[in-house]
Amino acid sequence: MRIVQGSIRLRRQLCDKAEILFVQPS
Repeated sequence: MRIVQGSIRLRRQLCDKAEILFVQPS
């Protein structure tokens, strides 16, 4: 259970970073 929650949290962080990069490409 903990591993699943950790992976979901990491995926959310990656998705957030990806969205920011796509919205504001440097």
